[in-house]
Amino acid sequence: MRGFQNLLSKSKVWLTLGAGVGVTAYTLNRSRINAWCESEYVFDPNVPVNLPTGYPKWDYDWDKRQPYTLAGRMQGKGETEEKYHELLEKNKSKAVRNIYLIRVGEYDENKSACESGLTQVGREQVALTAKRLNEMAAQRNVKFNSISSAAVPVAKETAEILQKNLGVKCTDSDPLLQEGCPSYPEPITHSISVEPKQLFQDGSRIEAGFRKYFHRADPTQEEDSFEVIVCDANVIRYFICRAMQFPSQAWLRMMLAHGSINVISINPRGGVVLRAVGESGFLPPNKLTA
Repeated sequence: MRGFQNLLSKSKVWLTLGAGVGVTAYTLNRSRINAWCESEYVFDPNVPVNLPTGYPKWDYDWDKRQPYTLAGRMQGKGETEEKYHELLEKNKSKAVRNIYLIRVGEYDENKSACESGLTQVGREQVALTAKRLNEMAAQRNVKFNSISSAAVPVAKETAEILQKNLGVKCTDSDPLLQEGCPSYPEPITHSISVEPKQLFQDGSRIEAGFRKYFHRADPTQEEDSFEVIVCDANVIRYFICRAMQFPSQAWLRMMLAHGSINVISINPRGGVVLRAVGESGFLPPNKLTA
């Protein structure tokens, strides 16, 4: 009986100690939670509770063509407010640029794109791509305005097939659109092996290509435009990341088939819409390569 009483007494002590520790831990944690709530969180009924925080806001002046950017240099030079507003209106974009990024057709993988032309499958892929582009244009009752391509044989041949089927002259063959490694991807992969010197050159060149072709319409452009750019996958993936203001190191997370269609629209205010990525459903299974 005495042994049972001793055991019961010890149990009460342990229960008391455990409760005390639990209350202390709860009090400390509760005070930390209250401090965090008071210092880092302010309830706003107009903001959804699941809205992520800390992400960058959209930069509407990403192409440095906002009206106030173009007209701002005139401020402080004696112009009246009325004159300044006239300059703002004059520098406003009015049209939408629709850019169709087409990946080149299949080519001999034992050769570089600078040396190889399209395979027979590649030519068939591009012909089907042209057919799909015509269908897309017919749906919107529009016509393509121009075709630009990288200055390599496989891109030029792809552009030639497109221009024959679309009835548009290839207006530009540009070395800025040539394939390369735009940056070290994240996550890094062992399939990427490039010397720092080459990466430095490729990255600068491809970025220059983005800045040349991606911007809102010039204020003098009255109608929406539909422009085709032919290049290889790395350049297209980098352009998509940059246009969408995603981290550019994410370019390798996308897979694009040969002859696939990617569509980006740039509106007058500087907004960007990604309308298609890697569209290749028009290609039969035996014509799908990447």
